[in-house]
Amino acid sequence: NRMVGFSAAADALRRRRGRAYDPEVADAFLADGESWLRELATGTAWDAVMAAEPSPPLCIGEAKLDDCLSAFADAVIVALSLVSVRTRSYQRSNGANGQAPVAPTW
Repeated sequence: NRMVGFSAAADALRRRRGRAYDPEVADAFLADGESWLRELATGTAWDAVMAAEPSPPLCIGEAKLDDCLSAFADAVIVALSLVSVRTRSYQRSNGANGQAPVAPTW
């Protein structure tokens, strides 16, 4: 969107709808995405997230930084493993009939 504008992004989304992107999600973004992106560009979403941060802010010192990053890495590995299992299961169930598979709707 930032590089080519919403119109070009929407065209790409329409072309990939039902293949790379879930049709319901694509339709929702096509219907309201331009206003969502405008709102994000104003900084109000960032301000809202920062305002929701509990006080005082939690600071990770240098001594605990590696532990914190390792925990995030472990969470990413678990999440990617779940996506991989779901994708393989989806591909087995949706590609066997010779039709182009539709994006999963998890």
